[in-house]
Amino acid sequence: MNKKKMIIMPQLNNCGGDLNKKWFVFYSFLDTNTGKLKRFRCYKTLHQKKTVEERSAQANKLILDLTRRLKAKWNPFTGGKQVVYTDNLQYHSVEQIRGNQSTSLKNFNYFASIFVSRVITGYQEKTIKTYISRFRIFNTYLEECGIASNHISEISNKVVIDFFVFLITEKKHARRTTSKYKQLLHNLFDWIVREGEIDRNPIINLPKNNRVTDCQPRAITRTDLEILKPELQKDPQLWLASLFVYYCFLRPRKELRFMRVKDIDFVEGRVYIPAKNVKIGKDKLPVIPDEFLRLLRTEFKIQDYNKEFFVFGKYGEPGIEHVSENNISRRFNKIRDKLNFPKEYKFYSFKHTGNAALKRIGVSMQARQSQNGHQSEKSTEIYSNNIEGFDNSELRCDFPTF
Repeated sequence: MNKKKMIIMPQLNNCGGDLNKKWFVFYSFLDTNTGKLKRFRCYKTLHQKKTVEERSAQANKLILDLTRRLKAKWNPFTGGKQVVYTDNLQYHSVEQIRGNQSTSLKNFNYFASIFVSRVITGYQEKTIKTYISRFRIFNTYLEECGIASNHISEISNKVVIDFFVFLITEKKHARRTTSKYKQLLHNLFDWIVREGEIDRNPIINLPKNNRVTDCQPRAITRTDLEILKPELQKDPQLWLASLFVYYCFLRPRKELRFMRVKDIDFVEGRVYIPAKNVKIGKDKLPVIPDEFLRLLRTEFKIQDYNKEFFVFGKYGEPGIEHVSENNISRRFNKIRDKLNFPKEYKFYSFKHTGNAALKRIGVSMQARQSQNGHQSEKSTEIYSNNIEGFDNSELRCDFPTF
């Protein structure tokens, strides 16, 4: 069943930074009478602010307030009557009209959304995100099979088995990953059984998976990197993200996504990553190489943005909201698959590629340790050997001919 987008979340139109024009925050909401999205504009007190910084700060407050209200099911047409329910599996805030469709909507997506919003609300945020991610992938599989809109009772044990065969044979997930899918889906269907919608839990007798590890990222070869580069440059935000991971060895999920403009020191050539976003729980200050620093200033002009903005904003440029957790990786994967590159090439591969490049030109272990934020040179040595193996000139040059 195709879902109609009901909301486009608030964002700022700053008229190109021109203070002589009226800035406004705009968002869209579905008009159920016409079936079309209607745009709303809010100018509230923005024109009273006399500087770019003041207007941006005021716009930020207005956007946060509107976002909070919309996520709380406020409806600009009805004045707040709760006529919609949140689809928690969507990547954006998308909602469905209930009314007479409530019976037909009792599919997997319907129950998974309620389960997330009511049953596991007290769980840790990371655990909830894992549930949503796994449920979303299963729902996408159901859509591809043409049964996503069917009643939950039509998801048979055979459908589930076929899904796990897909995870094992096509996605090549490891045993640990498929076990997590089994656990989370089993918990959901157990709850649906208790709700009286189905008689038995279909998550049983699943195929065994003997694969120990998932498809791990590996460094990208220099030849493939030359082919990949022009494709990345077509998406400026993805290109910038790739450069940060390659040059500064940032981890994508927290170190990259939560980085703000103010964290970049354009004088000293460093980027500050606070301990709360670093894997080992310590502040990280990787060097920004001169060539990359020049690109930040001239090509991307990051220094011209509000210092409080996230560098990787939700709408393709620095902004008040950062990109979602897997957004950049998905964009990279599309390019990788288009080029028929190995699945082992992942967005995180740029960190491995940068490390391999430094090792190849003889940069010291100590320098590489500092740039990676490793706790010891031993950790860096193990990491380097894992991603590139060891090298030995005697083996290369003096190996006897067969």
